[in-house]
Amino acid sequence: MFSLLVSTLASEDLRPQFDANLARATVKGRALFIGDSDVEYWAPGNTAAPNDSGSVLRGSNNVGVGGATCAEVKNWAPDALAKLAPSTVVLVCGENDLDGTSAVTEQAFADFKSIYELIAATGARTFTLSPKPEPGTTDLHEQYRAYAALVLAHARDEAQSPAASLVAIDSYGGFEDLGNPASLYHSDQLHLSPSGYARWAEWLGAAVDSTNLACFSWRSGACAEAAQGWPPAPPGPPSPPPFPPLAPASADGSSDGSADASPPASPDGGDASSDGGDAADSGAAHRRGLLPAALAAIGAIVVSLLSV
Repeated sequence: MFSLLVSTLASEDLRPQFDANLARATVKGRALFIGDSDVEYWAPGNTAAPNDSGSVLRGSNNVGVGGATCAEVKNWAPDALAKLAPSTVVLVCGENDLDGTSAVTEQAFADFKSIYELIAATGARTFTLSPKPEPGTTDLHEQYRAYAALVLAHARDEAQSPAASLVAIDSYGGFEDLGNPASLYHSDQLHLSPSGYARWAEWLGAAVDSTNLACFSWRSGACAEAAQGWPPAPPGPPSPPPFPPLAPASADGSSDGSADASPPASPDGGDASSDGGDAADSGAAHRRGLLPAALAAIGAIVVSLLSV
């Protein structure tokens, strides 16, 4: 009951600030930043150009409110979407929801999912940055990772080529890739320093500007995972040319051209096949002339033996 009362009071306290921020946002169709203090402090005037939200996505609207939870943003989102009709929404929430218990992690994700569904119903794409490994909340880091894993899994489920409708940017992993230095954070060890916002600006810009619209998971400015079917398969090798058609058979059974081919000429200019035929006939006649002579000789030898 106490937690419910605190949540209700917080919501009542923060709604006027959200309404004031929304009243200042007057241009429709631009990108929208919505969420907690990480979004509010990203706004022009709080973060210097070129890393402020209005420079990263030029002319964007920022209605972030420090201390906001996903549960509160869920209640505010319909008004912001209806008034501003954004095509791109940058959503950051969750850190203020988490208290170290798994039940709260599940509820925070459920509220995040509801916000995403409200955005997706308008046709806008959602980009979200995960909780960061801030030095002041090490006791919550395990829950931060669990929450981010739920968001990423949902992004994977929603991903369709050619364009992912929910894009998760791994802020936690990206800062760890850098060694998570203290220079990324404000002196309160909770919020981002100008150096930290410079990284967020770089990573968000890379994801939004990428031609790989099917990428739903980003880390350190590079696509970590994309929807199935991306990138498109490269074209295969060209098909070999077809074999030439077989020549139709001529009347004597040979293929075209072979029946008309002449035999090669002999060295003396005559027909080589004719010369070969004459030579074969002469040899046969010579063999026929030798046979009677051989028989006569054998007969003479037999007669001589008998007379002895």
